[in-house]
Amino acid sequence: MPLIFAMPSGISDELEQTLAAIQTQFNAAVSGFGHRINVPYDVRNFSAPTSPSYTWTVTATSQKYFYYAFLGELMLVSFRVNLSMATGNPDLLQITGITGLNVAETIPGNTPEYWFPAFVDRDLDIGEAGIMRVFNGGTGIAIQVQQADRGVFTNSGFTGVAGVAIFPFVRL
Repeated sequence: MPLIFAMPSGISDELEQTLAAIQTQFNAAVSGFGHRINVPYDVRNFSAPTSPSYTWTVTATSQKYFYYAFLGELMLVSFRVNLSMATGNPDLLQITGITGLNVAETIPGNTPEYWFPAFVDRDLDIGEAGIMRVFNGGTGIAIQVQQADRGVFTNSGFTGVAGVAIFPFVRL
């Protein structure tokens, strides 16, 4: 099974061990519950939605992977985007493309959404902390990624994000 993310050079031994442990747990989970479903590249799956002046350009080669798997009543989503272009200094980036499914409401009356840690690359600063929000985006599941320090993604061709999330889902 391929790695969730490539191990960058120059990271600490502790971070490398943590990432390897996450990969091992992911492989065990997916192998026990079926196959992963790849989300094919589509330029419309990537945006910077908080202002019309913001853009996030992701090419087919920048989408390293984007897939999901069903784990009983849970869904696992994993993605990695490298060397993409953020312009206008957006404060968050959005990924869509999983249609026909929604995040399940676990507390009646509350907006179904879940928050997870994420990895953010700004100008090749590998391994910065990020925050990922998974929620219902109209026709399916949407993922928003922002930097943990609430900073902006700079105008460069080196913007990257990665994350793994497990959450309850429902079919539309």
